[in-house]
Amino acid sequence: MNRYMQSVRVMIPLLVCLLLVQAAGAAGRKSQVRTVDSKQELINLEKEWWEAFKTRDKAVLERILADEFLGFDNAAANPETKRQWIDGVMDESFRVDSYAIERIDVIVVADTAIVAVHYSMHTTVKGKASSERNLDLDTFVRRNGRWQALATAEVPVLTGK
Repeated sequence: MNRYMQSVRVMIPLLVCLLLVQAAGAAGRKSQVRTVDSKQELINLEKEWWEAFKTRDKAVLERILADEFLGFDNAAANPETKRQWIDGVMDESFRVDSYAIERIDVIVVADTAIVAVHYSMHTTVKGKASSERNLDLDTFVRRNGRWQALATAEVPVLTGK
């Protein structure tokens, strides 16, 4: 075998190895980029959910909440189905006067995410004004490339003594 053929036989496996290493690095970067993109997508979705909550946009709430959604953010601490939760938002005796999202923390693992929304809110319930600071823990799942809320739970934030 001539020298040219020997060098080709050595170079081809070397090139294949280099391509595999480069592909593995790109896949790792792609996974990192996907996680960052997912986090930003979830932050945007949370903001959209909050605005739909305030403005009583039923169509947006229907899209964001999964059919098997459960809400654990009512005074009785009983889980509410998607229908019950949305009906509560639509109830005319309840109004969100204003809200402020103070911070959003996101953890994404594959097609599941937990989003913690730290917020303050001013509401009117049956004509009575109220203010609160809470933390919403929202669980999301990605289906067919789209995130949907599976559950929400409200945790009161206690202020100093």
